[in-house]
Amino acid sequence: MTKFMVDGQEKTLELRDSNGIDWSADFVGNTAHGMETDEDGRYIATVEDYDWWVDAAQQEENATNLEAQYAEKYGQEAVDKIISMTDARSADMDSRLSSVKMALANLDA
Repeated sequence: MTKFMVDGQEKTLELRDSNGIDWSADFVGNTAHGMETDEDGRYIATVEDYDWWVDAAQQEENATNLEAQYAEKYGQEAVDKIISMTDARSADMDSRLSSVKMALANLDA
C-alpha cells in the first residue's frame, strides 16, 4: 500500500496483481520522479494528483487483467508477441488501457 498526504489527509493506493500482491509502491516509486515525500515517506499530492494516480493504477490493473483474459484465450506467447509489436506496455499511463485494448484486438481479427 502506498500512502499519500492529500490536503492534510492520509490516503492510500493499492495495486494488486492476480496473486493478490500489492505492487503500488513499485508502480508509484518507479514513475513518480521528483514527487515530494514527507518525513513518513508519504507522497505529498493535491487532490487532482492523487485522483490521477488512482486512475492510472486502475488503468494498469484493468490492462493487466485484460492481458490475462486474452492469455487464457490465445496463450501467453500470442499476447506477448502482439503486445511487443506495439508500444502498449510502454504507453503513457493515461492511455495504457486503450493501448492494450487496441493491440489485443488484433488477436480477435
